Amino acid sequence: MNVERLAHAGVVQSVDGDHALVVMDTGGCAACGHGSHCGVGQMAAGRAATVLRVPATRPLRAGERVTVSVPVHALTVSAVLGYVLPAVALLVGAGLGQAAGSDRAAVLGAAAGFFGAMAAGRALMAAFPALRVTPRLESPHAPPVPKEFSHD
Repeated sequence: MNVERLAHAGVVQSVDGDHALVVMDTGGCAACGHGSHCGVGQMAAGRAATVLRVPATRPLRAGERVTVSVPVHALTVSAVLGYVLPAVALLVGAGLGQAAGSDRAAVLGAAAGFFGAMAAGRALMAAFPALRVTPRLESPHAPPVPKEFSHD
């Protein structure tokens, strides 16, 4: 199965057991033409560099250049569970509370909806690990990433 992945070049900062800390230059992400279509740029949040803890699937050493990738669908699911679901639940909770007849109930309903959605999102991520955004190291001989998803 061929899954679309976003890829970004990085440098191994250190290796700790079966995980590596990879530093990715994300200073140019704000100026990149991919804009909101890129999870790496969204994770960077304006920082000059982003450090990720990535499972080391092969022997690595500090200073080695690597490519880190994440599945596009996992970024979408994470965005829905982390942003859209809580926002919608907040509004629904506030509406139900307001329908109960008081502003206090609306505030409590909004809070209950928001925190309930956050808890549900965490529970779904725990129950279904495939939904998590798990970065991986690409093998040195991996096929090239399509240009529209590459950040080299």
